[in-house]
Amino acid sequence: MNENEVIIKLGGEGVSVVLYGFRTERGWSFTVEMEDYLGQLFDEGGESIEEKSLIVDTLEAALELLDVYRWPRLFPMSVHPEFRQKIWDALQERLQTTKILPRQLRRWRVLCGVMLCPRTT
Repeated sequence: MNENEVIIKLGGEGVSVVLYGFRTERGWSFTVEMEDYLGQLFDEGGESIEEKSLIVDTLEAALELLDVYRWPRLFPMSVHPEFRQKIWDALQERLQTTKILPRQLRRWRVLCGVMLCPRTT
């Protein structure tokens, strides 16, 4: 069995969302895992909620699975080096209809390796 690699790891208030990828003979396959810790935070006996998606064979389909969690608005923690440009492009598409904080956008830039052009005066 192939080992999962983290493609995108995201966090938010009481939630963790991870897009995993694994290499197959035909290329990459993907799955999304979400864990909601709010039940544990507010109720000492509470349990976390875990969800795992079906496996999909394209990054586009995987990003659509992530769209359920409004992933651009979550805090990006890591982006797999092989997918940086594709993730950045997908983020740009979603930013046309989604607002995020400037610090989040800066973090996305760093993780995706996007350099800003220096200002000329």
